[in-house]
Amino acid sequence: MPNRWFAGVVGFFLPPLAFLYLSRGRWAAFYLLVVVLVTLLDNALLARDYPAGVGVLVALVGAVHAFLVAGKAPAWAPRRWYNRWWGALAIPLVLVAVILVVRGFFFDYFSIPSASMSPTLEPGDHVLISKFNADPPQRGEVFVLIPPPRPDTLFIDRVIGLPGDHLRFSGKQWVINGEPVLTEKRGDERYLETLGGHRYSVLYLADWSPGREVDVTVPEGHYFVVGDNRDNATDSRYWGMVPAENMIGRMISHW
Repeated sequence: MPNRWFAGVVGFFLPPLAFLYLSRGRWAAFYLLVVVLVTLLDNALLARDYPAGVGVLVALVGAVHAFLVAGKAPAWAPRRWYNRWWGALAIPLVLVAVILVVRGFFFDYFSIPSASMSPTLEPGDHVLISKFNADPPQRGEVFVLIPPPRPDTLFIDRVIGLPGDHLRFSGKQWVINGEPVLTEKRGDERYLETLGGHRYSVLYLADWSPGREVDVTVPEGHYFVVGDNRDNATDSRYWGMVPAENMIGRMISHW
């Protein structure tokens, strides 16, 4: 017979696992879906400075539900490996190990905290990046990176300059190695740039800002990155180039 207290405690922290322990596959799948949706909801609320706590409510419901179901389980029911306490605990440990390996070497995701990449990425958006980069960064790609002046922080910016590029930026126009970047006006604040086969919108919110004047050559082994919100982003225009080893991974999807 399953242990009611063990089921209740696991039900609070990991409701799907508690019901797998209780051999209630449908309830396990239901709670897994609920946990995923509630996690996304809470993250979205926090990103917009709203109070979040739906996850705590789900945890309490899951704990009570698992405790009650465990008390009604027949003593003669067959017990599989995942119905044992050690089997139930082994599942999250294996999952954590797999997630750490995947996030460390292959893929990772982030929540956007600021409007520096608006309108491409807004606060609260989620970004999936690939760390398995066989190809070096290319112009126009969006990368997660470590800014040299803040090695404990991750930024996300667009790659403008590659090693050896000569960059000039005046007003609202980039010129790379003597070639102007195609820039089309799309409104009072929004412009459309085409760079490296990528087309994306950028914002200019002020009449002028210190970051509107650039004339640099990118050194070897470095990249020049900027935010799409050109007057509301701290990037290579202010703190310099990004070493190649600080380029963490390219964005492959966002939502």
